[in-house]
Amino acid sequence: MNPNKCRAVCLASLALAIGVSAVLAAAGQQRVPQAAKPPEAKASDSANVLMRAKELLKKASEAVNDIQDDAQKAFALMNIAAVQASAGDRPGATKSFEEAVRAADAIQERQNESKKGMTLQFIAKAQAEAGDTDAAIRTATSITTRGANCRDWALAHVAAAQAKAGDVKGGLDTVDLIPPDGQPFALLLMATRRIEAKDLKRALDLVEKIQETGSTYKVEALTIVARAQAAARDQAALQKTIELARESAKALEDNNQDLNTSRKAHALALIAVAQAEMGDLKSALDLGDTLKGSHHHERIKAAVAKAKVKNGKMHEALEIVDELGDGHQKVQVLREVVLAHIKAGELKAARKTIDAMERMLEKSEAFTAIAAAYLKAGDQGNAADAFAEAIQIIAAPDILYDERGEMCAGPLHLREIMGRRAAAGDEKGGLEWADQQSSAFVRAVAWAAIADGMLKQRPDTRGSDREKRG
Repeated sequence: MNPNKCRAVCLASLALAIGVSAVLAAAGQQRVPQAAKPPEAKASDSANVLMRAKELLKKASEAVNDIQDDAQKAFALMNIAAVQASAGDRPGATKSFEEAVRAADAIQERQNESKKGMTLQFIAKAQAEAGDTDAAIRTATSITTRGANCRDWALAHVAAAQAKAGDVKGGLDTVDLIPPDGQPFALLLMATRRIEAKDLKRALDLVEKIQETGSTYKVEALTIVARAQAAARDQAALQKTIELARESAKALEDNNQDLNTSRKAHALALIAVAQAEMGDLKSALDLGDTLKGSHHHERIKAAVAKAKVKNGKMHEALEIVDELGDGHQKVQVLREVVLAHIKAGELKAARKTIDAMERMLEKSEAFTAIAAAYLKAGDQGNAADAFAEAIQIIAAPDILYDERGEMCAGPLHLREIMGRRAAAGDEKGGLEWADQQSSAFVRAVAWAAIADGMLKQRPDTRGSDREKRG
């Protein structure tokens, strides 16, 4: 299948959303230390948090009425619905999701035909992750955007949500709704969810179903399996899986001499990055040398640098950073350095590294992580400053689609920052910032995110349901 604008934009936005969550989670959902409380006190605290979160969601829902743009309205309602589901308000979530779909259906696509499809696909994904599979499938199959595969992308994520919930058979039934050339992506997502659930057997069964269709999805799936095998210290199985990945990459021979666009080069880079993450740095670098002159080579070197950070070899990692010409790869490694310093309690060193980072979204993520660490240390002043810096880096938190009709990262990133701020214990600071915003869209997204973060603070497990769903 030829790549298209919809998948490129949506996958980039999804990668950002996933990446931000994973990075900030790696830094730990830092909370202000509290003394142990008796069960009755915990129950009372939980009920109080739930009540405040629901009040905030009501406030967010009221703000939606002032949003004029249909795409923004749909996005805000989708976020509110997802948090309502986490709060146990199923009727409210269903109603908000339905309103989100109606808003998306009202989007005028004169300038960009895929905007409606992109909006609906994210709603379908959120519905599936909230546990309403039937509604998610209805939303996904209603997508008729011409010249784009948003429908297939949405169904792939519905299938992934079903796999995460343990319903692999139901997920495969959903995959059958996707044309054959779009099924490998769905199977990759399903396999990944089963690996996350430590169900390697069913994950391997799903990977075997991925047909060689000229895409790199099978190679990517095999590298994810290999990582799981490495974590399980199954060296023999790991080596076998890497060999299978190499064979799949070899089958992608496309006679494309441009390493930057060659599918085979991309597949080999996926393997090398996985090798680096698993600690086989020599193999990663050797494979990287075959891709010199391309952006893949820079990505592989960055993966090696990250592995060295993980192993405590900070000086060697920073030497590689100095060699990198790709600013984006460089800032990604420095972000890992920041997280390592935070984990070690070296906040001054972490802040110094942040100051050396270019002004990219990774720097915002680093500020969010150190802000949570400051809160844990009881340093409210530096925490507030760091959260403010994180938000300032977002160029346009109120712009969901740019003038070309492409989805922007700002609202997604804002949601992550505000949610993490509340989860880290600074609900008040988040609310003070949100209340000052002139944009009803920004206020609604921020309030929903803060409510989500508040729910994650509850002493019981109900507030973490959405987090477990991914």
